Amino acid sequence: MKIERVRSFFAERKIEVTKGNLHAFFEKMQLPEVLKEYLKLMENPIDLQQTDEGAAVTYLLSQEEIKNCLQDVLYKILPEHTLFPVGKGLNGDIVCLNLKNNHVGYVYHEELCENCEEFADLYQELPLTLDQFLDFAFYSPSYPVNTAIK
Repeated sequence: MKIERVRSFFAERKIEVTKGNLHAFFEKMQLPEVLKEYLKLMENPIDLQQTDEGAAVTYLLSQEEIKNCLQDVLYKILPEHTLFPVGKGLNGDIVCLNLKNNHVGYVYHEELCENCEEFADLYQELPLTLDQFLDFAFYSPSYPVNTAIK
C-alpha cells in the first residue's frame, strides 16, 4: 500500500480527512507503519460509492469501528488469519487487509454468521493492495468487485 496514493484518492474526491492520532488500541499491535499511517487518516468512515438509493456500496471503517470489529467475538477469526478489517460492503461483508501479503479481500458476513467451518468458504482475496482497491472502487465503472474480479 502506498499511503501517498491513499491520501491523493481522498484529495481528488474532495473527501476531507484530518490526520489524527493512532488509537492506543492499535499502538499495542504490531502493525506495519504504513497501516498505522492509514489508520491516522480514518477518524471518520468514508463512503466509496453509493447506490442510486444513496446507500454506500462499500465504506471504509473509522479507527473506532475497526477497534470495535476486532473486539467483537463474531470477528475473532480475522486476526487468527492475519486479516485486518478496513471496510464493509453493502451486504455487511467485511473488507480486510491481509497482513501477510497486503492484498485486500472480503470475509462473507452471512457465512461467518452461520459459523462456516472452512475459512476458504468465508474469504475471497483479491489481487489488489489497498491503494489499488481504492483506485478500482473510486474510479471503475465495473465496481463492485464481486462482479468484476473472479
